[in-house]
Amino acid sequence: MKKKYKIYKLSKKKYKSYLVINVYNEGNLLHKFLKKIPLKRNFGVIVSDSPSTDGSTAKDKLKKLGVDILLKMNVRSDHSVTLMNTMSYLIKFKNLRGIVISDGNGKDHPKFVNKFLDKIDQGYHFIQGSRYLKKNMERNTPISRKLLIKLVHAPLTSLSCRYRFTDTTNGFRSISYKFLKSNYVKLKSQKLVYYEFYFYICFLASRSGFNVCEIPVTRFYTKNKVNTKIQTFYQYWQMLKPPLFQFLGLKYKL
Repeated sequence: MKKKYKIYKLSKKKYKSYLVINVYNEGNLLHKFLKKIPLKRNFGVIVSDSPSTDGSTAKDKLKKLGVDILLKMNVRSDHSVTLMNTMSYLIKFKNLRGIVISDGNGKDHPKFVNKFLDKIDQGYHFIQGSRYLKKNMERNTPISRKLLIKLVHAPLTSLSCRYRFTDTTNGFRSISYKFLKSNYVKLKSQKLVYYEFYFYICFLASRSGFNVCEIPVTRFYTKNKVNTKIQTFYQYWQMLKPPLFQFLGLKYKL
């Protein structure tokens, strides 16, 4: 079967953990984010491209910014499709420790990557980043997004997962390699497309006896600028549908 993506190895370094940055046309925001990642680190950097058409993921640019691997989809793909193909690539690695997932639009800060990896070393298998565990960890969150998270998405996800989460739309999260290896077949069988991957790993880990937790992370939006791809009613529905359908018992299986 023909692969749905191409792999470009931009460095020869190998790591036991990887930061996966999921992107589509993030422009200079991606480059600013990458510049914050130290070149001397204990994790590799993978850019998973959906693929972008704005030139921001050109191999020479990413290599200069310290990216180790570029995974480029052959055709335009939604978040979960790109991430599942990245998991298909990473499942073949040996002696992996963990995988941290982040957006590439500048709202996250890479200084928290090792906080996620520390939790994996402590025996956790799914770690959710949250801007609501400590004060002053968020900035300029649109009021509509904040209300959706606090009043709808987080409560529904918590009920479905049977674990209280506070920031369930935050893409900054991590899974252990043990969790990925144990559940890869289940993840692949679900045929996840839009934002379902983010919910399903949370649901699967929480309900299958894996150790889960949240850690505080910053989530900064640019003032007076919408740097999010979730803007239309349809996109909000795609984000809300997974926990709602699971709460109603209509879709996901363990």
